[in-house]
Parts: sequence; structure tokens; C-alpha cells
Amino acid sequence: MTNMSRREFGLSLGATALAAQTPKPQSQPAKRMIGIQVGAVSFVDEGVEPVLDNFQRLAAINTLFIATFTYGRGIAGRQIPGQPLPDHGKQEYDTGYHGGNFTHIHPQYYKDTVFKDFRAPDYGDYDVLEAVLPSSHKRGLKIICWFEDVFRADLPNVARLQERDVHGNNATTLCFNNPDYRGFLLGLSEDYVRSYDVDGIMWGSERQGAFSNALSASHDGTFDASRVTCFCDFCQRKARDRGISVDRAKEGFAALEKFVRSARAGSRPVDGYYVTLWRLMLRYPELLAWEMLWTDSLRHTMFGDVPKQELLDFHYRVLDYQEGTLAQIPLTGFSSDYVYRETERARAGLAGTKALLWPGIDIDIPTAAQNSKSTPQGTKDAVLAAFRGGADGVLLSRKYSEMKLANLRGAGEAIRELGFA
Repeated sequence: MTNMSRREFGLSLGATALAAQTPKPQSQPAKRMIGIQVGAVSFVDEGVEPVLDNFQRLAAINTLFIATFTYGRGIAGRQIPGQPLPDHGKQEYDTGYHGGNFTHIHPQYYKDTVFKDFRAPDYGDYDVLEAVLPSSHKRGLKIICWFEDVFRADLPNVARLQERDVHGNNATTLCFNNPDYRGFLLGLSEDYVRSYDVDGIMWGSERQGAFSNALSASHDGTFDASRVTCFCDFCQRKARDRGISVDRAKEGFAALEKFVRSARAGSRPVDGYYVTLWRLMLRYPELLAWEMLWTDSLRHTMFGDVPKQELLDFHYRVLDYQEGTLAQIPLTGFSSDYVYRETERARAGLAGTKALLWPGIDIDIPTAAQNSKSTPQGTKDAVLAAFRGGADGVLLSRKYSEMKLANLRGAGEAIRELGFA
């Protein structure tokens, strides 16, 4: 490989990603991407060849999204403890799961970060890419390194990369404006693409900014409004460069914290939640300005006056959803028509671009015992709906170690029925 500076390498990653999204001129229709997310534990427990056999035989998989780095349980490890074990793999839970990097670490790529000790101890010296790449490429399968923004608080030097909340305390999340974290992410990407013959990388981050977190605008609504981030020196410097007053932002978040705590205690403002929150935003525009340092804002605590079913109906209307009631959807889930409509909407939004559309089809995501579960027919219908809506491929998620083989086979039935296998 030609020598290249780290800056040139970083720029080339973006160029490579764009090039990968550009369809090549051809007389035949482009091959559909049929992907699946899988962690190292599945290959350790079941063996590489049996897992690949299942992928191709049951679901006509042609692309593996391998969880190469994470400290979370969402894309790595066995089934979540307490959930039913699937009909493959070891019939036990990995309650001692630690996580980290599931490949060898090549030190030359981590010169620009203090975060260097992140090898996953779970499977000894096992390198998932070394183990899986040869057989996968012999079978014509592509390999994508799938890594995510989930860390532990007990890692060497990780405190130097962590975000700081509005009171100056360290958070467990890492700061994207911190050069050591950026150096780590670049080093990890460089390590994967230089050290292994992979076909791409995919990085994920399920996070949001300070304003959204303060309002608990998340799936579980349990965020502590006093722990909003990030107010580290790097973020404060970036804010000042944008003309945002750090002191005013802190004052605004202190007022917002007071509002959220009062709302959670059931103390309704004289003029209602919605109006009171708007007053805070108008009085402290720095709240939204700080949010834009991270991501666009979301909404939730502001709707404290609205009954939950009315709020769901409102979102159905503005998002053009037609699904069940609040009481029904935990039991039935969303319909395959939702998959079709969302895929069709995304397809329209991509008009004029070269981006490819790969809807994620969740299979056997852990839910409460009485709630909706995946079925072979439901999985098949969702895959059919995605392609009917204009998808270029589908990604079966969130990890193979949770999936029942019958449901994986349901996806394969759709792929073969459509003639993509």
C-alpha cells in the first residue's frame, strides 16, 4: 500500500465511502445487499463455517456486519440475560461480558490518542476478522467492520476523553470535540482498513445533545437533567468560537434542570408545561445553540399537559403513521406497512443522491414477556415491504446471537421469492 499521511487517510475514508455508494454502470440490475449483524461470540461458540452456512442457507446473506468494537451488549455478546435463549449457540448467558476491540491492536495507528488499552478480554487472543475473513471471501461474502460509540467508565485513560456535564463532572460518554477521542476513532478506522482486507466500515452512535437529554427525550426517559453534556474545555472553546456565551448556556441549563425536576414531581407550571418551556427557550436561546454543537433538538417533557394517546395521535399525524393505539402497539408491534411507508419516504428523500438505502429489519429484539415477538411471517413481510418501498438492500439486526433460526429463514424466504438469491 502506498504511504499516506493520517490527514490524507482521513480524507480518503470519506472519498471511499462516497465511491462505495456510487452505482457502477452495468447492464444487469445492481446486486442487492443482504446483510446481517453478528458478534464474535457467535463464531467462537458455533464455529465460522456453521455460522456462515446458516447465513447463506437460511437467509441468502451476502454481507456480514461484524461487531469489531463495542463495550455494549446491543451488538456483541450472547443473548441478554433474562431473555429466552435462541435455538443455536451455547445455551447459556455470558454474564461476565466485558467488551472492547475484538481484533488485534496494531499500536502504530494509535499515536494520536491516550486511549490505547481497549482489547476485549472475553475470548483470549481471538481475532474475529482473522478468523472469519478467509472463509467469508472464499464464499463471496463481504465484510463490514461494525463498531459503536459505547464505552465503560473503568478503562485506562478513558477519563481524559469523557464528556463533562454542566457542573464539571465526568460523564461516561466520550466527547467528539476531544482530539484524543477523534484520534482514537481515526486510529481504529485506519487499523481496520489497513490491517485487514475488509470491504467497509460502519460506525454507530445512539446519542443526542444537551437540550434533548435534559428533557429526557429518549426511549426510556430516565436521563438526569443535571448531567447534560458536554461542557468540557474543548466544547466551551468551540462554543465561544461560534459566539455562544458559555455562562448564559450554563444559566439556561440550570433553569431547565429546575423545570424538569419540578415537572417530574408533578408540579404543573401556572401556564402549563409547553408555554413554560417555550419561555425558557426564548429567554435562553443558548439552550438550542448548545444543542446545535451536537445535534438537532428533540422534544418530550414540553408535552406534559397532553395525554399519552393524544400525543401519539399527534405524532402519527405529523409523521404520517397509521398504526395501533398506545395500548395495542406493545402487543402487536408496528405493521409491515410501516416498513413500506418509511422505506418509500426515505427513498423519496434520497432523490438526486448517490446514497444507498438499506433498512434495518430487527429480528428477535428483546422485549417484555407479554409484548410483541418476531415471527417468520412477520420477518418475511417486513423484508418484502422494504424492497417494495424501494430499498437497495436490507440489514438484519440487531445481532445473530439473539435470532431464532426460523425467523432468519423467514427473511430468506422473502429474498428468494423476490429472486435476489
